[in-house]
Amino acid sequence: MVAPKVAWYALTWEHYCVLRHSLVSWLVIKDRIYTRDKLKLCGKVSDHSCVLCSRGHESRNQLFFMYVFQDSFAELLATSSGAVHGVLSV
Repeated sequence: MVAPKVAWYALTWEHYCVLRHSLVSWLVIKDRIYTRDKLKLCGKVSDHSCVLCSRGHESRNQLFFMYVFQDSFAELLATSSGAVHGVLSV
């Protein structure tokens, strides 16, 4: 018996997808990617705050769906490209 394909199957496992991207996408969708909140539960890290924004706990939802670090990323791009602060928006 073959399990039915899920709605996100074509986004991750089609032949044109890069295998590394497919694997990370699958881990994110299944909430199995190792983020700092999961590593803290295993005892691998002592602090589960986000290393990108330091505003909250690093989790799958925060990294991939809540876009908390979007402003700091835009600021980093602006300063590295020499753009005037506030001109670049993501």
